[in-house]
Amino acid sequence: PPWIYNTWEPFERNINHDTVIELIDAAGGMGIDIFTIDDGWQDEYGENTVNLASFPGGLKPIQDAIDAKGMRLGLWVPLAAIGASTEIYRKHPGWAVLDQRGEQKVTSTAAGTKVVMCLASPFRDAAADRINQAIEMFHLAYVKLDLTTIFNAYGEAPGCWAKGHNHGSWAESLNMIYEGI
Repeated sequence: PPWIYNTWEPFERNINHDTVIELIDAAGGMGIDIFTIDDGWQDEYGENTVNLASFPGGLKPIQDAIDAKGMRLGLWVPLAAIGASTEIYRKHPGWAVLDQRGEQKVTSTAAGTKVVMCLASPFRDAAADRINQAIEMFHLAYVKLDLTTIFNAYGEAPGCWAKGHNHGSWAESLNMIYEGI
């Protein structure tokens, strides 16, 4: 099995090009197989655009440094939590999870409040396309999918109560959301 390093501890979202380059040198010396950049690499949850404030040259210099050490790149990707400013949300707000009161479900993240999208709606295909695009774009060997918005340890209720998604009920949404994963 691969030996994977992940930047979340102790950096959380406070990660940038210079820190990653230092970490790559150390990880390469320890024989790490996959170097994973956790939250903070992306400009917004739900899109594959790189945070250019933290990574001014994009991820290409990072990929080159990782390759030079004989490692492969991994990225953290939130699956269902996305920013309300994303194109997918602006075009399809109806794909969001609704709670029992019919209100849109949101979740608190390290990057602020995000909308939770339903994987038992057509969002499932859009999410899969985004992940596949990231794999191709960044030559990923590993994708750390964040599933905490689907069923999590933060006390947020699972499932979707929305009408018009591909599920007939809240209970059916649970199975379809897991199938969507």
